[in-house]
Amino acid sequence: MNGREVIIDKISKIMFRMKRIERFKSITFEDFKDNSNIQDVVAYNLLLIVQNLISLCNRIIAEKQFEVPENFEDIPEILANEKVISDDSSIFMKKMIDLRNAIVYEYAQLDLNVVYDILKNDLNEIKKVLKEIVDYLKI
Repeated sequence: MNGREVIIDKISKIMFRMKRIERFKSITFEDFKDNSNIQDVVAYNLLLIVQNLISLCNRIIAEKQFEVPENFEDIPEILANEKVISDDSSIFMKKMIDLRNAIVYEYAQLDLNVVYDILKNDLNEIKKVLKEIVDYLKI
C-alpha cells in the first residue's frame, strides 16, 4: 500500500471501531458498570481507535518530515504545532493516549467513569480529529 492507502485504511479502521461502540451510547452508567462484557467491548475498541490514530499520526509525521516524537504523548503537540489539528484536538488526543496507556499497562483499575464519559460525550471529538486530518491532507 502506498502512503495515501495506508492513511485511508487507518481512517477506515477507526470508523469501523467507532461503529462497534456507538451502539452502546444509550446505555445507562449503572448498566455499563454492571456489565463487564460491554465494558470490555468499549475499552478494547477505544484502545484500537487510539492505536490506529497513533499509527495514522506517526505516518503523517514521517511523510511530512515533522519533528520526530520521543513518545506517543508528543504526537498531538507536534500535529497542533504543524497545524494538522487544532489545539483542542491536541488536548483531546492526549486524553485518549492517557486512556490507551491505562488500558495497555493496567496502571490501576480502569476508571469506568472515564470510559463511560468518552463513550457518551467524546466520540464526536474523535470524528473531529479525523476530519481535521482529512482536511489537512486533502483526501
